[in-house]
Amino acid sequence: GEVWQKELGGDSVAAIHIGSVGFVGAINGLVYLYMKTDFVADAAVKITGLESSELGGDMVSDVCGELTNIFGGGFKNAIANLGYDSMLTIPTVFSGDELRISTIDVARQFRAELLVNGQAVVADLVLAEPSPR
Repeated sequence: GEVWQKELGGDSVAAIHIGSVGFVGAINGLVYLYMKTDFVADAAVKITGLESSELGGDMVSDVCGELTNIFGGGFKNAIANLGYDSMLTIPTVFSGDELRISTIDVARQFRAELLVNGQAVVADLVLAEPSPR
């Protein structure tokens, strides 16, 4: 099958976080949320009420996973309203300086490029072949 490679970054980016959550049921697939680490750390400060100096890497990753879970849950609820029930998997988080995610043999892929508080957030929706209804 074809391979799609997605990147968020550039010379000015020290690191990115990628959150992933799957959904299984009448429709199966994955949601990927790509965010700069600075964006996730800022969100962690706002969500936890802690100072940035008090945040550890684990807490920043947890916030990335929770943001991905919220975004994936919104999609899951939207497709449930169309009659396609599914369940979310536990979110997975990756972080690093240069990350690529390859998706092979997918039926459809959609991308949304968002601007949140002036920072880029990229969301990919990857759908597998639909299950028979």
